[in-house]
Amino acid sequence: MRWRQAGGSEAALNRDLGTCRQLAQEKAARTGILGLPSSRDPRFGSTGPSQADQRLQERQAEDACMRGKGYDLVSP
Repeated sequence: MRWRQAGGSEAALNRDLGTCRQLAQEKAARTGILGLPSSRDPRFGSTGPSQADQRLQERQAEDACMRGKGYDLVSP
């Protein structure tokens, strides 16, 4: 899948994608997954989000940002 915007240039796509990725990473770092802090329970170990969960949340935030800028995901 690839992002596409009618009338958009490759340079604009790369710039917008970079911006959205950065914003998604900053949001994840600031709030943690779903806004919940990680914790550690001595009986069970870490009860925080897995790296896969965090990456999924980052990806969803990135996708929402790109759609907000008028892009659509299309097959190459």
